[in-house]
Amino acid sequence: MTEIEFKTRMTMPSKCLVIALLALVFIAAFIPLWQMGVNNSLQHDILYSSAEAESLDAEGRALKAAIATQEDTDGPLELKASY
Repeated sequence: MTEIEFKTRMTMPSKCLVIALLALVFIAAFIPLWQMGVNNSLQHDILYSSAEAESLDAEGRALKAAIATQEDTDGPLELKASY
């Protein structure tokens, strides 16, 4: 049997089409990944902000309690708050 060689050369429009299809596949694959990353980042920021708000609230309550229990003195007011 003889061996048949097929030499095919791609034309410029077909090369452009293949490159465009590959780019489209990569874009279609990375958009959901990008959205997942953004959502994860926003959830992390929300959790961090709520924890920080709770910490500030606790600190504010401790300062109010320290002010309420502070004795009247002639010296400067010294706050002893712990959180």
